[in-house]
Amino acid sequence: MRHAKEKNRLNRFTSWRRATINSMARNLLIYQHIRTTRAKAKAAVPLIEKLISLGKENTLAAKRRAFKYLSDHKLVSLLFSDIAPRFVNRHGGYTRILNLGTRRGDSAQLVLLELTEIKEKAKKIKKA
Repeated sequence: MRHAKEKNRLNRFTSWRRATINSMARNLLIYQHIRTTRAKAKAAVPLIEKLISLGKENTLAAKRRAFKYLSDHKLVSLLFSDIAPRFVNRHGGYTRILNLGTRRGDSAQLVLLELTEIKEKAKKIKKA
């Protein structure tokens, strides 16, 4: 029986679901915002929150635990050196989900999943 099992299965096998969520977490850390469906975003938020909390610990064990999900040394160093320090004064709530409407083809609810503390890119000043 499947009573009291809250996990959204996303209509995938376990390994496919884990791969989808890990991929979304990687892309969110790289691009700081991604456009996806509401179900996938809600499924990915707990992993992203966990990774940023690990980044705030900044220990070797935490880096190894983050590498288990991210599988990229450069991305782990980005998480621990750039992304996690932005959230030092925040206790949870590292992501937000903004509604974008429905997708035309299948009427799926589209959302923008983004980090709450986004690093602004420096604008280049054009010379006259």
